[in-house]
Amino acid sequence: MVTEGGRNRIRILALSDVAVGYGSPQVQYLLDSLRRHYRNASVTMVEPDQKRRARRDPLFPEIEVIRVVTTMPPYDGAFHVEYNLELRKIIEERKPHILIATHGWVLPSILTANWKPDCFIYYMLESLTHQRQGMGELAIEINRQALGVADIVLTPEIHRSEADLRAVGWTADGFIEIFNSSHGIPEKDLVPADERRERILYSGSIGPATLTSHLAQESLSSVKFDIAGPAETEEARQMLAELQRRPNVNYLGVLPASELAKTRGQYAYSLVMWNPTDINQLYASPNKFFETIQAGVPPIAAPHPQCTEIIDRYKCGQVMADWEADSFSKAVTKAMRLFRTDRRGYSDMVAGCLKASKTELKWDIQFRKVVSRLPGARALTGQPAPAGVADGEADTAAPATARTGSTRSKTGTKVSASAKKATVSKGSKSRSAKPKRGPSRNKTPDTSSRS
Repeated sequence: MVTEGGRNRIRILALSDVAVGYGSPQVQYLLDSLRRHYRNASVTMVEPDQKRRARRDPLFPEIEVIRVVTTMPPYDGAFHVEYNLELRKIIEERKPHILIATHGWVLPSILTANWKPDCFIYYMLESLTHQRQGMGELAIEINRQALGVADIVLTPEIHRSEADLRAVGWTADGFIEIFNSSHGIPEKDLVPADERRERILYSGSIGPATLTSHLAQESLSSVKFDIAGPAETEEARQMLAELQRRPNVNYLGVLPASELAKTRGQYAYSLVMWNPTDINQLYASPNKFFETIQAGVPPIAAPHPQCTEIIDRYKCGQVMADWEADSFSKAVTKAMRLFRTDRRGYSDMVAGCLKASKTELKWDIQFRKVVSRLPGARALTGQPAPAGVADGEADTAAPATARTGSTRSKTGTKVSASAKKATVSKGSKSRSAKPKRGPSRNKTPDTSSRS
């Protein structure tokens, strides 16, 4: 089908490894931003049927959701085979112009499908190290192939990607760092600094992985904590029971994200910390870190590299010296002393949060890093729409000029990139990136299925 202007509606398809509403909201933010960038492109997200999770509506009504029901529940080997076979059928039926993978688990469907999109975006939300825990050494081969043909690779934490890929002899050159930020809160809805409660919020999983036991120190008995989140293991439940016995700790239960968003802004501070036992937790990039800053609430954070950089840049919180209980106690004590005795100093931190949100941390600002790498609409709409898929008018933005890794020739076949270096955004800075990334074998994708 063709529009009155004779142009096809751009089709964008995202493949998720988790049910909609349970994974990173940034995938839906990306889909909506792409829809608006290409002037009402069709956007579809495919999700697995996670049997024990209630179905949730997407954040944006324009996102079509396809749920794939499998014989075996996620996430054993039989499920992965069946799910990828179904994903491949959907790719070949929908023939998307832009195809997005959100996890290594969905990559086999893309690599084996008889349809090659004009733009393949690999949103590498999970590190290779994490993927290997679930997929074994197969994750290395699948990612090696995917990184070799991906047009755009996104990562929430560039330091993590660099350290992660270095372990297998690869590089993260050309990756774009997209913070796990959101659209933020209107400034008029923020709680004024002088109306905050003299309490500290901890929201998230309870247990050793998040160092929650630090809150039980006797040295912090005068500090009031509210905690919200699940305790999913026996050890975590014992830790929660110990915390609940302390008069200065109040357990709020497991709160929906919407309710948490409404209450977060009332607190003096919010805690952000993960036990750095692996690469994911050392280079943590938690949503709650960005959500608390966007709510105007200074974080008290463990020295995770990304958290430290942002707090240092905007003077918008407190960073612990290390991950030990004593350092946590000192950071909390210092922060509460500031809140109680130096209102101007505390207000300056709140102002730092607002500045960070306005100038860098909002999703729309992060998406600008992607725009220059996207193909122009005219380059995408030369393909006919598949039967049954509606068409609409596409944006006519000029094709992106700055690319790294590889570029696509007029015939759609990938060719080597220029030897010149390209500049890749990293936070508010820029860094020089080599034209090749990852372990590309320089294979030419099959284009025989293009029409």
